[in-house]
Amino acid sequence: MPLTAVDSRITAAAFGLCWPDNLVAAARQITVPVEYSMQWNDELIPREAGLVLFDAFDSAEKSLHANIGRHRDVPRFEAESAVRFLLRHLRQPAPVEGLLLEPEDQQRQTGVLGNEQGQIR
Repeated sequence: MPLTAVDSRITAAAFGLCWPDNLVAAARQITVPVEYSMQWNDELIPREAGLVLFDAFDSAEKSLHANIGRHRDVPRFEAESAVRFLLRHLRQPAPVEGLLLEPEDQQRQTGVLGNEQGQIR
């Protein structure tokens, strides 16, 4: 988390099961999209402490995933969700001002391409 707070090359982050005590200050500096996972019945990290950490992220796009269970009971789908989240954000190329894209290049960047009738598929 401290690295994400200071390294501008990081464009998205997924965190979970973090000890919040020393991380709130770093979280306040994080403005990239964040997905944060926590266990609702965590016996090691108090629920309120996890929520304080999530609240501290200064990102306009942040998502909280809270699951029933103890610290080590994280559902497998949370790892899959984090991968999807990161892929979604890391696949977005940085815009290049003044660059016009061919339709096929636009589809590769956005996943959307109009057909002959102008319908988006």
